[in-house]
Amino acid sequence: MVELRSIEKCEDQISCEVFVEDCTEPISLLYDIKDDIFSDYELQADYSWCKAHMGYAKCFISKLKDTTEIPKEKKIIWF
Repeated sequence: MVELRSIEKCEDQISCEVFVEDCTEPISLLYDIKDDIFSDYELQADYSWCKAHMGYAKCFISKLKDTTEIPKEKKIIWF
């Protein structure tokens, strides 16, 4: 599971705080819409195995580039 909070779209960028699994410290994620790239981020040492989690978060955020209705939060769960 990955939880996205404080999702905001401002001009050509979308930002959010990502919480992977049971992590209490957020990972800041910034997406540049114009250049279609994400800023660098760092997973905490104990969560280095969560790269796939960040992939789900990035996929969701990139899909928001063409919409005006941006949710403030999103929980992504898979089985």
